[in-house]
Amino acid sequence: MIRETLALAAAAATLAWPLPAQAHRVEFERCPEYGKVNCVADGDHIWLYGEEVRLEGFTTPSATAPACHAEAELGERAAERLREVLSAGDFDVTRVSPYNENDDGLVLRTIIIGSEEVGAILVREGLARPGMDKAPGWCG
Repeated sequence: MIRETLALAAAAATLAWPLPAQAHRVEFERCPEYGKVNCVADGDHIWLYGEEVRLEGFTTPSATAPACHAEAELGERAAERLREVLSAGDFDVTRVSPYNENDDGLVLRTIIIGSEEVGAILVREGLARPGMDKAPGWCG
């Protein structure tokens, strides 16, 4: 397992961003502490081919650094739902905003499944909010 993860990470390091326009099919897991290749950290934060990516256009509660129990619970639900949606079939990776990175240096990308942005799915299901502003928080 470790050897496979390192091999995938090495291969991913050679990929140039932006990714070529093509359908991607990836089995996502929840992110482990080390060896992050294709995994979900939060409902709006993934690792794709070994690259840390902030999904743009929506925000979810934090599953990794919640401010309260309610945020932790909803954040876990959002992250797990994102993992399910991304692992279910083909998706496209694109950039909608004019920016390549956010203020934290994370690559900004939009994932589209069929004709719908993944963020719209999570917003519709009550697991995310439109926009990327964390305010007013998730703790009520």
